[in-house]
Amino acid sequence: MFHRVLVTRPSAIRLLATSVSGTEQTLYSIKQQVDEYVYARSLPKKWKPIVYRQKNADLLTSLDVADSEGRPILPKKYPGIPSKRRFVHFINQLILPEELEAVKKTLSKVDRHAPDFLAPSMINALLYKSAEFGLFGEDLTFVYNLQNYRSQKIFGPRNIEAIILLRTLQAKQSGVTDLDWAYRKLHHIFKHNKATEKETALIKASQLCLFTQLLLNRAAENTTVSPKDEQILNNKIKKALESFSEKFVPYEVNAEKEILEPSNSFDKWQHAYAILKLLQSNVSSLPEKSQSQFQKMTTDISPFLEHVEELGKAANKVTLLEILISKAKFSTEVSEGAKEAEEAKEAEAQ
Repeated sequence: MFHRVLVTRPSAIRLLATSVSGTEQTLYSIKQQVDEYVYARSLPKKWKPIVYRQKNADLLTSLDVADSEGRPILPKKYPGIPSKRRFVHFINQLILPEELEAVKKTLSKVDRHAPDFLAPSMINALLYKSAEFGLFGEDLTFVYNLQNYRSQKIFGPRNIEAIILLRTLQAKQSGVTDLDWAYRKLHHIFKHNKATEKETALIKASQLCLFTQLLLNRAAENTTVSPKDEQILNNKIKKALESFSEKFVPYEVNAEKEILEPSNSFDKWQHAYAILKLLQSNVSSLPEKSQSQFQKMTTDISPFLEHVEELGKAANKVTLLEILISKAKFSTEVSEGAKEAEEAKEAEAQ
């Protein structure tokens, strides 16, 4: 019989890394490989042949030297280039906030020593998981402070889309009705992504998610707004919808091929599915008179959503959107606003 016990961060990670079942050991092996790979990239060029060539092992041991962090430089086996997909999967499987903190330390080193290994999917996985742990505001600040995020070399539209999606879920959870709140959040996002394409179909779809969520919250809470405010929001929705319709190209999916590997295929589409499914759900909850303008959009996205749902049934998997809606926890507006203001000052000083 198994008993639930409390474990500290070191012991929890040790249990995961050394589990006799082998499942967790396999899961954690990718993080260890990433750490070893970043260490290899951090070494000065002259040291790499000495560290990673077996014939130089005795020489290296006799030198008694340390790296930049004071650790002894010892003979090692070159870890090879890790799989980005496996590392993203690893982040998705985390169960403890302490594990996510360890991943952030790894990503900080990746950012400094191996920025080409970074990918938008890693950052999105981090942000989605941070929302589950109630750490979204804090970890968004962490992302914005990554050197290569600041230099706009790595990150792109997929990160903007994910952040707006999470802001929409925050608005949904908190019952936000204030259009100025949405303006501030969008301004904050685009300010930190100045060199990134801002007009993708999914960015427009995520903005529509946010704007329609405001409409739903206002209706649910019988919020009275001025005719001018109502008109501004409706115009924002109309403009974003027109832009989405211009840019959206239906996804080309090979249903017969993808159903043969439903799990991998399902995972591949989760980012786009989460945004478009939330938009479809929001639109279907609007009053009928407000739904008509979305008719073409819903017709265009429905086949893709149905395809992903069939993959989910075949793979017996829960969607990212369902996980986020059920598990995401967001900080209060006051505390987050203070962090956001502090983060903005820090960013402007850099």
